[in-house]
Amino acid sequence: AAASYDRAVGYFRSSIFAIIGQHFLDFARRGGKARFICSPSITEDDARAIALGYVQRADVVELAISRDIDALLSDPAAMYRAKLLATFIKYGALDIKVAIRSGGNGIYHEKIGIFDDGQGHQVSFLGSANETWNAWHAEGNHESIEVFSSWLQADEVRVQSHRKIFDLLWHGKTPGIDTIDFPEAQHRRLLV
Repeated sequence: AAASYDRAVGYFRSSIFAIIGQHFLDFARRGGKARFICSPSITEDDARAIALGYVQRADVVELAISRDIDALLSDPAAMYRAKLLATFIKYGALDIKVAIRSGGNGIYHEKIGIFDDGQGHQVSFLGSANETWNAWHAEGNHESIEVFSSWLQADEVRVQSHRKIFDLLWHGKTPGIDTIDFPEAQHRRLLV
């Protein structure tokens, strides 16, 4: 039922689409919008796919959206994760920014997520999982998350806090963190 998904993580890999690809396609077809913020440690294949999606976004028309998404749904061989990643970005279902620590030696490694149904209900979560296959698959890492619901009085403050943390980060207002649009990060060669 989500209309938006905001995710801030240390690591993002398109391998996540091997697990959630169909669900993310359904989300995109419903008009869902996702915003991801991650450290600049992105694979070369993912960096190329993300960059291609942003280049192609300027050429999008409504009929092409339906055609490409329908093709992905009907041809399992076309569900290659990098193509999914580029397609989601191309059609505006996904935006990615890179977070870089402006001081210190470490990386941006926070892990929060917020789902919003567009009707005033939000679910947020906080935990150890990155946005990768290893973090999400049962055969991958051992991870844990805590989940909070905006409609439960005991959780409402936590959800609002997670929303504020993400929004400040997305708009580049988190002290000690530089948040950069992906095309600019790639242009500056900040991706490792």
